Amino acid sequence: SSKEKILVIDTLKMARNLIPHLSRYPLWSVAKILGVKQNQEHRAMDDVKLTWEVFRRLLQLVGDRDMIEVGVLPNALQEFETSFPKENKRLLR
Repeated sequence: SSKEKILVIDTLKMARNLIPHLSRYPLWSVAKILGVKQNQEHRAMDDVKLTWEVFRRLLQLVGDRDMIEVGVLPNALQEFETSFPKENKRLLR
């Protein structure tokens, strides 16, 4: 049986490593520290957009600190954006 390879990215682990001075790491708090604007609604798509933007900002921190970039990551992100439902692609930018 062949198993599909799935890339898992944990924004909590990323935030803990890149922003170690926080006492807690709820998504809304990390977003605020990173300057991500957020809606107060707790809806699934709003959470997806918030997580995506937090992830993008965390990646910027990785780049700003000249950390080693995982080689598979850019391709995986491109595949994710390509496979995202067409009507929602504008939400990722």
